[in-house]
Amino acid sequence: MIKNLTFVFFVSAILSGCGGAVNSFMTGYTESVLGKRPTKAELDAELKSTIGWSDLQLVQQLGPPEKTYDVDGHRFLSYQANYNVNRPGKAPDYTTVVQGNTAYTTSTGGRTAGTVTYTCTIIFESVNSKIINANYSGNGCTY
Repeated sequence: MIKNLTFVFFVSAILSGCGGAVNSFMTGYTESVLGKRPTKAELDAELKSTIGWSDLQLVQQLGPPEKTYDVDGHRFLSYQANYNVNRPGKAPDYTTVVQGNTAYTTSTGGRTAGTVTYTCTIIFESVNSKIINANYSGNGCTY
């Protein structure tokens, strides 16, 4: 039961759409609004734990998939999440060197403000209504 709840937490955090993700630059890269994203090893382990589940169990735990595909007796259930994190700008550092009567100022670093878009797609493969494989892709699945 704990393993199922842990799995639901990880996948729910990833697939929730993560609306309102925190705006802090560093935190925004490693956390969603629901908490820390799983590591690759954690997500791999949780997805592996779904092998043997029925399609019905999967939908009961995660809700209906965004898309399904049926190919040669295999069903693919696709769950997707897209969310944005606002990245604040950062002023450059300035260095001034005086040579004789002339001052030379140079700037280094800095960053313009922008938005980073994260995506995650998790696809479960099923044969005879049993999950046989699960994989994911995107820059928003793990950290």
